[in-house]
Amino acid sequence: MTLERRYWPPADPDDRLGVAAARALSVFAVLACVLGAGLTVINLRYLPGEWFVVVLGGLVALACGVAPLLINTGRSGFAWRARILGGGVTLAIIALALINGKVPQVSNVILVPIVMTFTLILGARDGAVAAIAAAATQGATWILYVQTGEAPHWTSQLAAGMIASTGFAWVGAAVFRREMSAAMAALAEEKRRAEAADRAKSAFLANMSHEIRTPLNGVLGMADILSQSRLDEAQQRSVALIRTSGDQLLAMLNDILDLSKVEAGQMRLEREAFCLREALEHVSALHESQLRAKGVGFELVIDPALGDSDRMGDRLRLVQVLGNLVSNAAKFTREGQVTVSAAPGGAPGEVIISVRDTGCGMTQDELQRVFEPFAQADVSTTRHYGGTGLGLSIVMRIVDLMDGSLNAESTPNEGSCFTLHLPLPLVQVVRTASPDVPAAGVDEAGLQGVRVLVADDSEANRLVAAGLLRPLQASVRLASNGSEAVALAAESGFDLILMDIRMPEMDGLEALMAIRAAPAGAEVPVIAMTANVMDHQVRAYRAAGFDAVLAKPLRPDALLDAVRRTLTPLRSAA
Repeated sequence: MTLERRYWPPADPDDRLGVAAARALSVFAVLACVLGAGLTVINLRYLPGEWFVVVLGGLVALACGVAPLLINTGRSGFAWRARILGGGVTLAIIALALINGKVPQVSNVILVPIVMTFTLILGARDGAVAAIAAAATQGATWILYVQTGEAPHWTSQLAAGMIASTGFAWVGAAVFRREMSAAMAALAEEKRRAEAADRAKSAFLANMSHEIRTPLNGVLGMADILSQSRLDEAQQRSVALIRTSGDQLLAMLNDILDLSKVEAGQMRLEREAFCLREALEHVSALHESQLRAKGVGFELVIDPALGDSDRMGDRLRLVQVLGNLVSNAAKFTREGQVTVSAAPGGAPGEVIISVRDTGCGMTQDELQRVFEPFAQADVSTTRHYGGTGLGLSIVMRIVDLMDGSLNAESTPNEGSCFTLHLPLPLVQVVRTASPDVPAAGVDEAGLQGVRVLVADDSEANRLVAAGLLRPLQASVRLASNGSEAVALAAESGFDLILMDIRMPEMDGLEALMAIRAAPAGAEVPVIAMTANVMDHQVRAYRAAGFDAVLAKPLRPDALLDAVRRTLTPLRSAA
């Protein structure tokens, strides 16, 4: 521990009482050192012949000054170190009191805060020992003083007052320490219960996410497969409605999970180089067709001063923030236009991004509630436009994590404007040239010739994955559990394996280890296909050796993108 930390230990939520005791020790010790040093200087002037008293007083002051340095070395052994050094100081002061032999002296007075210090720091039992020793010393000095015949008439009252003060100091400090200990114990118990409840909530959300995403994967997956078949116009509209409703349910599920991650402190931001222009164009591509389909214009305006340089930050969360803002603008805009603009900010590396719409707008009172979880600008908003009211709340919390700010302006019946100020420092990234020839079988001809193994215990999930891959001309084999997947991988060479995590007999992690242990499976890319998509779960899967993680429900564009990103480096290297 550093010198500063020994004299003022840092706060520790798990040991509040210990920190309070250590800090109280430092306060009392420093004050005693200052007082003792002052008395030593005075004694040098007025007691030149009492060298023993002067030296002993100076040593006591020095011991008090270094007490925190010697005692605050850690919680282990703290009490015994305090007893030994504090006991030595107390004995020295008692010796000074008895040597002087008079009631009205500094040594007798100092015994009162010593009793208080012992009680507060070590407890009522140690304080009682110090109080008995102090009272005995004060009584002994009264006897010695009276025997000299020089004691004034008020000596008895003074001695009685000092002994009473010692008792009062012990009782008050003991009660305070007991109540503080009880309060700390109650606080620790509340913290334990809160942490247990948070773990239970996280486990519940993770399980519910898995259980909801699994059937939703079948609904959306089959809808995607049906949309690629020959359907009449009425059937196409029905399938489109299924997909739209499923997407809305998935978006609500994602919002609830994101909010729970932020509240639990589990959301972690990545710091990596990314192209800001590409991220903005990606958001534009995701939402432009949706807006134009409902008759609303869309425009992306990027200030040329931003250039095409890379920025340092979390691209995924930036796209999520902008996507939520644009989705919110699209939901409340029935005619007119939504405009996304980006420009450099005033500070170095700052970027200002605004999302402006010509929708229904909000009053100032409604605007103040719009960032609260589960809140809508008006109670009728959910009936008219739908939604959980979580999107903007999550946006605000993610922006806070990114050390940015979000401002909102709105006028009823004229529209709203949400403005982001984000620190996205410029970085220089050396990019290697891409191969001139696209990866065979990945970019030019879908997945022609690619041999894929899909392992999932759910028949619906297997059919969805196969139904999305086979139209892309991939050769697909299916396995219903981890053991079957390991056996198939050993007897047949695959270019890619899609592996579910939760499976009977052998789960996805165990199957991955078994496949990697075999010579033929050491290099084959394996993508986790799971409904467990909490941030810590995704990081754990990547750390275990999965090349990518696909969230259920499987979406055609996400599946193809993951397959291409996983296979292209291998094909290019070959």
